Amino acid sequence: GLSSSSSSSQAQARGVAAMAGKEAGGHAQQPTTRRARVLCLHGYENSAEIMRKQLQMAGWIDRFGANCEFVFVSAPFESDEPVTPIVQKFFPDDPKRQWFQRMENLPNGVRYVGLGKGLAHIAHVFDTQGPFDGVLG
Repeated sequence: GLSSSSSSSQAQARGVAAMAGKEAGGHAQQPTTRRARVLCLHGYENSAEIMRKQLQMAGWIDRFGANCEFVFVSAPFESDEPVTPIVQKFFPDDPKRQWFQRMENLPNGVRYVGLGKGLAHIAHVFDTQGPFDGVLG
């Protein structure tokens, strides 16, 4: 009858849930307590220190810090003075960095001189501090 069909459906649902909780090979997954590792890459004329402060001010560290390990990395090139006024106003004493050495304006676009070194720096971070579960930047 109806109750037998209902209990059969419940048993099937429990079976599907049990199977969903198993990895390949039939072993039950253990709940993880490891925090997600998030690589934080700052913007132009910022730094790891500035980005950390920005996330703190925005409440991200307090809100997500129990579940996320934020890994802050600074770019390899120092920014030339004067930096953008708003950056200097809010972060006067923090280092200002960038992922390329300089921009060259060309008739058909822009060339980011030194960007290869900036990308190699990020690749080195992946090799030495990875793995990461996500990237923010």
